[in-house]
Amino acid sequence: MSRQVRPLAAVGCAILCFPLSVFAADGATAREAAARLDAALAAQWQSQGVDPAGACDDAAFLRRAWLDPAGRVPPFLAARDFLASRDENKREKLVDTLLASDEFADYWGRVLTEMLTQQRPVRHETHDGRVLQKYLRDALAENKSYQAIARELIAGQGLSESSGPANFILRYDAQPNQLTGAVSKLFLGVSLQCAECHNHPFERWTQDDYRGMAAFFARVRRLDDNNAADYLRAVVETRRGEFEIDDPQAKKVEGEEPKKLKIAPRLLDGTSPQHDLSRREALAQWATSAENPYFARNIVNRVWAQVFGRGLVEPLESLGAESPGPHAAVLDVLASDFSAGGFDLKQLLRTILLSRAYHLDSAAPADGGAEQALAQVSSFARFPVRPLSVDQLYESIVQSTGYSGRDEAAEADAEEMGDYGAAYTDWPGTAAVRRRRTWSLRSWPRSRGGRRTRKRRPCWTLSRQARATAGWKTCGGRS
Repeated sequence: MSRQVRPLAAVGCAILCFPLSVFAADGATAREAAARLDAALAAQWQSQGVDPAGACDDAAFLRRAWLDPAGRVPPFLAARDFLASRDENKREKLVDTLLASDEFADYWGRVLTEMLTQQRPVRHETHDGRVLQKYLRDALAENKSYQAIARELIAGQGLSESSGPANFILRYDAQPNQLTGAVSKLFLGVSLQCAECHNHPFERWTQDDYRGMAAFFARVRRLDDNNAADYLRAVVETRRGEFEIDDPQAKKVEGEEPKKLKIAPRLLDGTSPQHDLSRREALAQWATSAENPYFARNIVNRVWAQVFGRGLVEPLESLGAESPGPHAAVLDVLASDFSAGGFDLKQLLRTILLSRAYHLDSAAPADGGAEQALAQVSSFARFPVRPLSVDQLYESIVQSTGYSGRDEAAEADAEEMGDYGAAYTDWPGTAAVRRRRTWSLRSWPRSRGGRRTRKRRPCWTLSRQARATAGWKTCGGRS
């Protein structure tokens, strides 16, 4: 499917000339939310006796502001114009421009796919991550609320070849046990999976909590079409089906099946679902409501971890713990604004990217010891140094080298490897990358005597050493 791409690399000064009035209302809201976030952080630093680092320079901000929303380093023209500009609002304009770009939707579509499936967005044996990524990419492009996205994913149905939400359900094999653990962890930030066999050892969750949630998925069915030329799966929800366990009160008779006990759906707050909705629809409505104490805090914590390298609460799935942690006030401020703003992911990122914490320098204090440096990092009083992700590194090398030719060797290797190779060359939303590929898809070891010596593994090899050096330096490396 073709779509018109807005090439940020080609517009350079457009970032600086972008009319801020387009985002006037949202920008004002984000500035107010960023001010509340700054106040919460300042109070935390004061209570901990931590002096924050100074502000980073424009070059450092430019690089991180491109890597986090767009997943790549800035193009040359955009970097030159930004650094030369004297506009006091150029940082805010840059953030607004990047969040409105197709690059943002492409990159964060991949980020959310990996966050929700914990796998690369390629075709797997159980599901097709490419279809899920396209669904998330399109949802971000039209600025669909995260509340609506989560509801569609939890209640997903349809064919694996066309439905993103169906592929989310298929990722967890459409099984109640797997879906219970995944949904509670990924959308609520609680580790309910630990209560499957026994009560949670460190949190308040019990086996009854786990079984009540698992009952919401008891009517999910996976349909397989083994006769299709291209293996096809579907997800449907039936009108019948119950989650059953062995009845602990029944007498066990040798040679007979144990008596089963049917478990009724029950939400984590102890209430029963609405009867006018399907089970998963009722669960999705409760899980994503503004009154739910976990939903907004969970996604805010995960987005913060994506930007800063670690969450305000760690581990990410420990929001149900009795001890809220040292950054609870900061998380509550962000989650409250996120919920009040209609669960807008762009607005959440805009707030974080405009906050003081995001504009701090990453260099350790020259006159301070290791203790002070560690205190700054642990309290987000200094911007952390983070490695590039695989996608950021790849996109940055492509961006920095400007290579615009087709790589026939890569396509030949991908064709030879079949579906496994296609998974690495046909990522949704990366058509532009494929047209200006910098490296080739190779596989090793080679076949010997017409037979494969062992399972072949793909690896990326740069076509020229000069390009590798240029990309390494552009991405922050030293020669």
